[in-house]
This record gives sequence, C-alpha cells and structure tokens, in this order.
Amino acid sequence: MCVVAGMEGVETEAEVLLKSIVLKSHLYSIEIHIICGDGSRPRVEKILPPQHHPYINIKYDLRNLNKNDIMQELDRIHVITSKPGDIYKFAKAFLHLLFPDIDKCILLDTDLIFGTDPAYLWNEFKSQHDQETVTMKVNQDMPNQDYANSGVMLLNMKQMREIHFENNYKPAATEYCSQLVDQGREYYTCNVGDQNLFYGVFRNKGHLFRSLPPSWTLEFCYDFLGFTFDRYYSSTNNMFFGIAHLNCLNFISHRENGAFLDFVEEMNSVREESETGQTG
Repeated sequence: MCVVAGMEGVETEAEVLLKSIVLKSHLYSIEIHIICGDGSRPRVEKILPPQHHPYINIKYDLRNLNKNDIMQELDRIHVITSKPGDIYKFAKAFLHLLFPDIDKCILLDTDLIFGTDPAYLWNEFKSQHDQETVTMKVNQDMPNQDYANSGVMLLNMKQMREIHFENNYKPAATEYCSQLVDQGREYYTCNVGDQNLFYGVFRNKGHLFRSLPPSWTLEFCYDFLGFTFDRYYSSTNNMFFGIAHLNCLNFISHRENGAFLDFVEEMNSVREESETGQTG
C-alpha cells in the first residue's frame, strides 16, 4: 500500500487510516509505503502504529517526496499549481516514475477508514484484464456525473512504466483543465489536481481503466454520494463498508459532532438491507 502524507496537518488522518488497516487486516504481512512531503517525516514517524504485532508482520517504508521532481513532470505537461497542497495531489500521478522499485500499489489518501480486510481490496488486482492498468472510481458507476475519485486507486505501476502512462497527461490537461497563457506559453490549471489528469486519460483511453466497486470509496461529500446511496444506485444489496472516504469535511470536528456515528449507523442499515435481501 502507498499513502501520500505530504501536506501539513494530515498526520491525525493518517494515524486513523493506518490503525484501521492494522485493525481490519488478517494478512500475515503488510508493507506500507508512506510518501512524506517537506518536513512531514518526523511528524509521520510519531504516529505510526507499533510494528510489533502478535499476528501481523508490519513494515513501514517512509519515502521522501522531492517537490522539484514533481514540478519537473508538471512543467513537461504544461500544468501549474495554484495552491501549495496541490503538489502532493499531483504526486500521485507520477509515483510510478518516482519509485521504480514498486510494481503494484494500492494508493490511498489519508482521509480514509477501512471497514473491511484490505486483502479483499488487493484481490481487485486479479480483476484487471488485458491493458487495464488503473482501477479507480470513475463516472461509469455514477450516472450523469462526470467525475473520478483518486482517493483509492489500484496502480499497476510496472505496466504504467512499460506503456509510458504519463504521456497521456498532457492531452488530458489540454481537454479537462483550464487554459491560461504566461509569457507566450500555454499552461493549464487543474481545479481538482491529479483527478483532472486521471479523469482525462479515462475519457480518452478508457481501456486502461477498470472501475472500482463503489463500496471501496464511500464518499462523505454530499454533492456526490453522501449517505443516501440510492440517489445514485438502484439497489444497495451488494454494498458493504469497504472504505469510508471522509472528504469534504474536517474529520476531527465532524467526528466530535456525531457525523461519523451517523455514517456508521447508515452503513449498518445498508448492511442489514443487504443481508435481508440475500436471505429473503
């Protein structure tokens, strides 16, 4: 697994994510690559769950992210960043180049909580066929929504390097990011960072993608899934608490006012409906 913990202040989110991985895992061994931004490594080291576990061999591999490497890649495809934190979002699009020793990786944002054994998510790699290289939530799961979510992605990074997946980003930026001109040179700004790039590649070369089942990215965003799953899905019979993606909120403050408990209650209701439908 790969976790990008670059931006300042995400350590609390990352700590909850890592603990949920260890809590739910029944694997004998887990290797977690944590991508650290400028100055974040000491803070990340403090929140790591203990490596000494009675049943699981846990290995943490902390990697330092060189912002200049990302800036070089972005300059090559004429994309500029408008917010400091965007650099870490875009890093996800180039991990296959930055870390050539990693062949496959479940790429995770920090604002996630596992509700199910991560081994089942890893098994989604077996569902990739032929040229499918990236598994992520794309709009074919959500009628009438032009949308992609890169919070959870299964990346075949070896294959991404072999086909030079990064060469697809410039056409994607040209079509799905905003254009501006600076000193006679065209640049593009992407309002949702790497998601613009992945979505653009998906629209242009859909055969490289596989759709991630929605249960693995249960989004908190009210503009999209929220808690009312039947707004976008005709049936919840196959829904389960795979991963809660707590986007569109400050996790700590919302947990204190009960929003997280509301989510758990909603997921329990969905599970009960599913079990009733399967046995009825």
